[in-house]
Amino acid sequence: VLKWIVERCQGRGNAVETPIGKVPDFQDLDWKGLESFGSEKFKRLSSVDGGEWKRELKLQDELLRLLGSRLPRELAARRETLGRSLG
Repeated sequence: VLKWIVERCQGRGNAVETPIGKVPDFQDLDWKGLESFGSEKFKRLSSVDGGEWKRELKLQDELLRLLGSRLPRELAARRETLGRSLG
């Protein structure tokens, strides 16, 4: 995963757009030593369940409300963008 992140930062790595942002595709990662971890398993584990993410955001709301004005604006903005992208 770190190799993919570095490649993305250097403008070379590929990514798949999802409601939560860009993620690697199976062939974009180095699987040396993990050859038994197949593409179908990766696809299943890396799929984005919009409903599950919406529930997670809702669970975070109470905690973040406690932070009040101490919550960084950037984090609040990112959560708002994420909520919109999930529909």
